[in-house]
Amino acid sequence: MRRFFRKCSLFFLSAIFTVTITNGCQKQQAIKKTQTQAAYAEKTLSYSTLTSVTSLDPQKITDLRSATIGYHIYEGLVRNEEGEIVAAGASSWTVSEDGLTYHFVLRDTTWQDGSAVTAEDYVRGIRRLVEEETGANYHFLGYYIKNGAAVGEGALDSSQLGVTAVSGTEIEIQLEHKTDSFLSILSQVQFTPIPEEALKEEEHFGTKKEYLWTNGPFLVSEWEEDRIVLTKNDYYWDADHVELQKVVITKEDSIKDAVEAYERGETNLVTTNFLSGEEEENETLYNDGQLVMVRMNMKNKKLANLNFRKALFYSVDQQALTKVVSDGIYYATDSVVFPGLFDTDSAGKEGLKTEDLFAGTSGIDVKKAQKAMEKAKKKLGGKKKWKLELVCSDQDQQQKIAAFLKESWEETLGIKVKIVTVTDDERISREASGDFDLILSRWLPDYDDPMAYLENWLSDSPYNQGGFSSKDFDKKVKKADKKTGKERIEAFLEAEEDLMKQVPSVPLYFKRKVLMTKSEVSGVKTWYVGYQYNYIHCQIGGQHD
Repeated sequence: MRRFFRKCSLFFLSAIFTVTITNGCQKQQAIKKTQTQAAYAEKTLSYSTLTSVTSLDPQKITDLRSATIGYHIYEGLVRNEEGEIVAAGASSWTVSEDGLTYHFVLRDTTWQDGSAVTAEDYVRGIRRLVEEETGANYHFLGYYIKNGAAVGEGALDSSQLGVTAVSGTEIEIQLEHKTDSFLSILSQVQFTPIPEEALKEEEHFGTKKEYLWTNGPFLVSEWEEDRIVLTKNDYYWDADHVELQKVVITKEDSIKDAVEAYERGETNLVTTNFLSGEEEENETLYNDGQLVMVRMNMKNKKLANLNFRKALFYSVDQQALTKVVSDGIYYATDSVVFPGLFDTDSAGKEGLKTEDLFAGTSGIDVKKAQKAMEKAKKKLGGKKKWKLELVCSDQDQQQKIAAFLKESWEETLGIKVKIVTVTDDERISREASGDFDLILSRWLPDYDDPMAYLENWLSDSPYNQGGFSSKDFDKKVKKADKKTGKERIEAFLEAEEDLMKQVPSVPLYFKRKVLMTKSEVSGVKTWYVGYQYNYIHCQIGGQHD
């Protein structure tokens, strides 16, 4: 087990060095103590991200780091608190008997400058998300709203979208069909209200501190390339229950650097892939919800062959892989939807805690792999050693995965796999453009529903970069999406089972992470949808829950 924390006493190798090192340790401890005291006095939470934040335009946010900041500086009608939907910008809401109409009553809230947030601001924000000219990647989240798809595709004006301001303090949203997960979808940062003033210079909106309009518990007080500082928003309607005064977010180049910054006392929160084993640290193992998989490009003649894809799938031991990349913390998987969402007795929040759902999952079966490869060869012809390229990023974890897969496929199937290493930004770009044979891919769900995973493989999905297409699967998913309750979950399960028979990708594992905080920090929550951390009710120096 990897250890992150080293005690100075372990390095006392001789009496000669004892005095020098002890003084060094005492100085280091004094620095840490001073930093801790400063953080306590200012009620400051500090953590690192691995990439810079380039935009906080709420409708255009697509990455987790920005969404987490957005969760704290913006507020929509409702808020998702670790799977529970609670009142936020709306003080209450009602739903019609047929489940198609949601009526929200707004509470008295303001923007960061003290001006009132209006019903029209919410309507404007939701319309902006869906409008084709906005170019929002998550515009499809608004397609559950009446006329959403038609507006998003430019066939109707956004004034025809099923969201209206009934009065200055009331909003009505009409849906295309009853949708169990609608409130969870509505809690996403993309549904943030927008004041008319913000769009006067829309090209700059969300790119700098001076071009932000926020209404959440915190506001952005500093924004540099490698550092963002949030401070408590005294205008926030529930400011009396926000104890944290400041949040400092800095950029590091790797998890290793982030952990070292945490060890030095420069931050008081860090997320890692390993348990430290140190009793004095507060550690929480939580589900990240992120699926790691190998996408396969159907434009490649070999990968378009089902038996060839099956051969790749059956050659991978996901359980062994998780030991290599996470010391077994990750959940090995041979499917693409987090199994907890199929636990019909507790679908969603409680299902995510059902660890035994993953017991024994692994796609490896050497005999099936080799048999499938022989069938593929007969169909495709040719006796040459077949070659494929596997694109991955230069990050250490992706390098380990790629090396593991290359060895598995070459030894089991006798094919040649070339690893193509690029930066993570280039990997994302190549995935989006379909420039790959095989590529290591990550997927985070947008809301806690099977649809948030399965939409990856719909024929018309913008995220179906591998070009997989099945009319039968499309039909089953879209039919399931219109169902409710237990019938919905069971229909999605059937759709996923059908999908996996066609092997559109090779699922590897679902991530779990370790949240570590210093002893003075409490009240930070984690969730796998929409944000990484919830520190609205964080306490510095208080008792832990």
